[in-house]
Amino acid sequence: MSRVGLILRAGSPEILDCARRVLSWASEGGHEILVESASAALLEWGGGDASPQELVRLANPIVSLGGDGTLLGIGRYVQEESPILIGVNFGHLGFLTEISPVEVISVIEHTLRGE
Repeated sequence: MSRVGLILRAGSPEILDCARRVLSWASEGGHEILVESASAALLEWGGGDASPQELVRLANPIVSLGGDGTLLGIGRYVQEESPILIGVNFGHLGFLTEISPVEVISVIEHTLRGE
């Protein structure tokens, strides 16, 4: 079983919908999911939550829903641990977040298979 991390930018119904799709996918697929604490509050998530520091230590991959700023925000906590960061772009221009919301589940699955 894998432990997938999730962090998201506040303020967008589309991001919340995508986050819920990821949570549903994880539950149906038997994947453990760990949600960053502020993101868990936004989602009213009653499962596992963690600080950003704990998230980068305990989850791999980590799915960042928002944009470049959200990805950079979690990336600054990466030190000795090196989880795969999957940046999903909900903005207009994403230099670092090139994954579209419709691709997120497929990208997570490919990542977990080592592809």
